Amino acid sequence: MLLAGELEDRDYYREVNVFWVPEAARWEALRAAAKQPDIGKRIDDALSLIELENPKCRRRSNIDPPCRSNTDPGMDAGRVTASCG
Repeated sequence: MLLAGELEDRDYYREVNVFWVPEAARWEALRAAAKQPDIGKRIDDALSLIELENPKCRRRSNIDPPCRSNTDPGMDAGRVTASCG
């Protein structure tokens, strides 16, 4: 059985060719901040962090997914959640 520390070991996931999601980009962190006015930026940052940690997951084109290209500081959290959910 894996210990809690092993579950947080990025190298363990890479060793078995499994996608790694950094703690700051995990669903729990985003859900906890869902009602914050900067949730769109937090989602963008989470996606960027996942791409940084998982080079194979980087976008292959210059076109961002719709929920990333439509987030702006003036958009309320409900609209961002609806457009990305």
